[in-house]
Amino acid sequence: MPKRNAVGTNLGLPSSTAGYARRVGTVRPLIERLEARALLSANPAHAHLHAHHSAQAAAAATGILESPTSAPTSAATVSTATQAPLAGDANLDGTVDLSDLLTLTRNFGKTNATWAMGDFNGDATVGLADFTLLTQNYGKTWNVGGTIPPPVPTPPAGINWSGPITITAGGTYTGNWQSLDPNTPAVSIQTGQPVTLINSNIESKSTLIDSSVHGANVTIKNTHGWALNPNVYGRSPGRFLDAENFSNLDIENNTMFGTAGIEMGYWQGGGTVKVLYNNALNIDGRWSDGNGGFLIGPDQNDYVQFAQFNADHAMAGAQIAWNQVINQPGQSRPEDNISVYDSSGTAASPILIHDNYIQGAYAADPANDASYTGGGIMLSDGSTGNLATEPGYVSAYNNIIVSTSDYGIAISSGHDDTIYNNTVISSGLLPTGQKIAAQNVGIYVWNAANDPDWANNQEYGNTVGWMGPSGRNDTWTPNASGKTGDTFLSGTITLAQEQSYYSVWATKVAASGYIIGAS
Repeated sequence: MPKRNAVGTNLGLPSSTAGYARRVGTVRPLIERLEARALLSANPAHAHLHAHHSAQAAAAATGILESPTSAPTSAATVSTATQAPLAGDANLDGTVDLSDLLTLTRNFGKTNATWAMGDFNGDATVGLADFTLLTQNYGKTWNVGGTIPPPVPTPPAGINWSGPITITAGGTYTGNWQSLDPNTPAVSIQTGQPVTLINSNIESKSTLIDSSVHGANVTIKNTHGWALNPNVYGRSPGRFLDAENFSNLDIENNTMFGTAGIEMGYWQGGGTVKVLYNNALNIDGRWSDGNGGFLIGPDQNDYVQFAQFNADHAMAGAQIAWNQVINQPGQSRPEDNISVYDSSGTAASPILIHDNYIQGAYAADPANDASYTGGGIMLSDGSTGNLATEPGYVSAYNNIIVSTSDYGIAISSGHDDTIYNNTVISSGLLPTGQKIAAQNVGIYVWNAANDPDWANNQEYGNTVGWMGPSGRNDTWTPNASGKTGDTFLSGTITLAQEQSYYSVWATKVAASGYIIGAS
């Protein structure tokens, strides 16, 4: 495959159906009663109500997702003693309360829905079943542990934006930077001295953060980034970070919306890469139509990823872990969500890709474009023709991959790559029930280009349930070696089954104590 070249999103989800609109009137009196209860519970005289319900929540929380929509236990799940998120807690703050109710009412009847919008039963619609779950748990609490702050698709009102910034000296920077010029990055780093961006907001029609200086050492933490439609025909939204010729990158606890993700090319040594605890919604390589929309043809896009290594050779200590990446059909167009292209770790310190949640990889027109080749995690891609720089030494484990079209996890070149203890699942269907035109295989290990340095690539211990274009197509491993053996989910994989795995992920996060994304 060719190099995944650098890259808004429009989250205009479908409006509610007439049927649901009629049902809103049915639930409105109940909503008003719940609102009144919420106001009472906010009174100090009624503060004991929350404590009273906490014990009940602890006993009931693990039964929220009953069979058949409960996720099977696998190597990627946490202990059964860990408490599941409480249905109704849309913002996962530990309490089902008025804010969750308001979220559900705002989104009532919407499809392509997520937990954060009020879809608690995993059917991709905010409806009466979700309302019932919320009412049953109203006022209850659960032990959150870690949290996943819900994505906000547009910047909050009241941000006082400043123009683009060029950084020429090391230091720590905090700000609200905006670029409305599709040719000017919002933040340009032009120094090899250590630079930290923290507690910031960035919005751009171009690249959000750009760094091409030799030996750059960049840290980005607790920053929100929004990519705007560049509104130039044939131009895709900007990267959250485009770093070339760098030495060290530390990208943690950021939230990104509609961006073309993170490009990390031509590592110069002297450091490593950590991409941890980030929250990304809709990685988008679609070309703008120049008139506020996006083109949807099979070749009207750039190849973009949530995170890509490109020509980073023998890099020790690199990790991509504990990230949440969700792509919605019709609102995104990634190629590989995570791509290791012409890059490698070392025998003693392989590149580690673990404990990520990746949901969705779709063509711009997913119901019709069968040529799409994007997917979840590509461990090795490309070939240098030189064993010293050949892709290899990459391990992917404990990831949850959901509905990523052409493949879930794959190895297509290189050596000493391992796929193990992941959960890979897809119904092969869009939330509308339409088939994904490019649907293919769950896991593959295949020397696609007859790489002469191919060796010791293996996959084992994974839990797989993947519907192909005409029935199950869990794995294809003609060139795998070493350990073998996976667990295969039984029967036809359904939308409800695949969507229930978000609860598995949220449970893992709660048990870990980590915060995913910017606060």
